[in-house]
Amino acid sequence: LQVEWPENCHREQTAVDFCRTAAFSVFPRLNWDRPARPDRRGRRWEAACPAGSSYTGGGMRVDMHAHHVPPATLKAVEDGPSRYGVHLEATEAGRQCLCFDYGLKLRPFLGGLLDLEERWEAMDSQGVDRQILSGWTDLFGYGMPPKEGASWHRLMNERLGEVAQKHSGRASMLASVPLQDADLAAAELEHGIKQCGAVGGVLAASVNGINLGDADLDRFW
Repeated sequence: LQVEWPENCHREQTAVDFCRTAAFSVFPRLNWDRPARPDRRGRRWEAACPAGSSYTGGGMRVDMHAHHVPPATLKAVEDGPSRYGVHLEATEAGRQCLCFDYGLKLRPFLGGLLDLEERWEAMDSQGVDRQILSGWTDLFGYGMPPKEGASWHRLMNERLGEVAQKHSGRASMLASVPLQDADLAAAELEHGIKQCGAVGGVLAASVNGINLGDADLDRFW
């Protein structure tokens, strides 16, 4: 699991730990011990090809920390906001921002979160072969009612899964979960992996002020 701090999270509540579980799942035959240079998009690991491997590309660079919001997710919100407990608002600059029915309003979406062609060009310029895509952490909405949260994460995972499957040569995905309900979160992680092709999960660093080690989350772990 990858654990992150969303914009509205108190960073002192828990340490952040970027795990390499997803990388081991996607490329189990590669050696992940040699770190590549970190960049502004997050820590990357360079996968060195072990002796005897059938892979002959001379090494693969994987960006482990890459957010993407598929435009299809936003289109679904536009078409049926009440289904997910969120809606979109336009900004003066002509961008869109997501608003949760419980009151949270997010920063406007930047083009880099939405545009795949720009992403592939950036990856090529940086020598990155593959990205492990995950949703923008601010979108996780842990303050939503549990059932609405489950519907919201199901939408995000299914649309992100479609992107990863369509571009399987360059992208994999991490599933997000409605961690405000441990049972629903566990079910969504299973769905994300088995049905959407996720190679792991991603969580924010706390749930409405509750540390990830709290006993109420034991059922998820």
